[in-house]
Amino acid sequence: MTKNKKTEALAKIIKKPYGEDDKIILEQKKHIFPNMIYFGDGKSDTPAFTMVRDKLGIPLAVFNPNDEKSIYEARGLLKRNTVKYISVADFSPESGTYVLIKSIVKEIADRIIYYIEKKNKPAMQGLSH
Repeated sequence: MTKNKKTEALAKIIKKPYGEDDKIILEQKKHIFPNMIYFGDGKSDTPAFTMVRDKLGIPLAVFNPNDEKSIYEARGLLKRNTVKYISVADFSPESGTYVLIKSIVKEIADRIIYYIEKKNKPAMQGLSH
């Protein structure tokens, strides 16, 4: 997939489905990217990394630890703040990348739970006896 196709695919994620209520869609749209982890492995992902980062998502570059160029590219992406994290392209349960992803997902889940509880708190306060 070309770098332009990657950003086009991300843009399609936030397009309004046919027939949906605009108010609901706008509410949902603002939560899509902050709850997104985008994985990429090189320069062709830079526009998508940037889009996700600018919309408060989490861009994560993975690299091949046996390929000096891959390591160099990932470190460059991190140094330029294009990505938030870099990690070895190993997603097995015993890998550091797996642990990192679990940690990020937990952070996103905790934020979602906090948001839901905060949003519902005023309504729930009126229910006390």
